Amino acid sequence: MEDIVRLNEIDQDVLLALLNKDKLGIRELEEEIKKVSKQRSPNAITKSVDKLLKMGLVKEEKEEKPPRGKRLIYLTDKGKEVAQHLKSIYELIGKSG
Repeated sequence: MEDIVRLNEIDQDVLLALLNKDKLGIRELEEEIKKVSKQRSPNAITKSVDKLLKMGLVKEEKEEKPPRGKRLIYLTDKGKEVAQHLKSIYELIGKSG
């Protein structure tokens, strides 16, 4: 799981927020992250999503119904595996997430 080592705290927040969700936009991700972690700016979340896309941990699609063009982010199979490992680690050390 070398991917876990390359993830910063925001990346981890994004993965964990998506773990039990189908697809989320940036604003929805921000709201989910606020529930369990520090508040993150939409810009920071967008940068993290772009990094996670390059790593193959998330995918995106454009929403087809209005408002068109909204980015919907979801985990790949690899992303689900990494997020599950993170969740297990957090549970082991007692960190919420």
